[in-house]
Amino acid sequence: MRQQEVEIEKMTQIQAVEIADTWKYEGIYKFYDMAEDPEDYDEITDSVLRGDRYWSVLDGEKLIGFFCLEPKDETVELGLGLKPKYTGKGFGIGYQNDLKNRYIHVDYEANSQSAIQSVKTEVSKCKNCTLEELAILKIQKKNPSVTQKELAKALGKSERTIKTRTVEMQNKGLVRRENGKRNGRWEVLIEVE
Repeated sequence: MRQQEVEIEKMTQIQAVEIADTWKYEGIYKFYDMAEDPEDYDEITDSVLRGDRYWSVLDGEKLIGFFCLEPKDETVELGLGLKPKYTGKGFGIGYQNDLKNRYIHVDYEANSQSAIQSVKTEVSKCKNCTLEELAILKIQKKNPSVTQKELAKALGKSERTIKTRTVEMQNKGLVRRENGKRNGRWEVLIEVE
């Protein structure tokens, strides 16, 4: 597994069965085997019980992990799973941070169900976007003349971080800067609500 961006897609039945039947953990981590708990096993392998809450994480075409978004009152719980052969090798932190960066800081609407739907909608539009990039894109779409300083303040990030992200986003073809730095405007090149 590379320490690079991963692809996210809604979990398929084949992926669910692979995780439930073949991902086996050793020792104290055996607790994470889906087959160890019949409720967990049924939830992931039954498409009705699984619903739209489970997402697969891919490195190219290889299934390397998954996550589940579970509404809890005013929040959304994020459950993570990493393929056993990648555990204990330092991939977990990067994997966890990448997923958190994409999904944890959801702008909650009236309830967590609508927040999850909002996340699902955004994921389908920009599969390679981090949540930080989506937040920047939403602000740029709403206010094309927003400055990096204003973005940094709105998102609680440093100006340097925002500058780095906007350059990366331009390189990814997500956004373009028109008419220069001072009096320019952002043009968002993908569909963002």
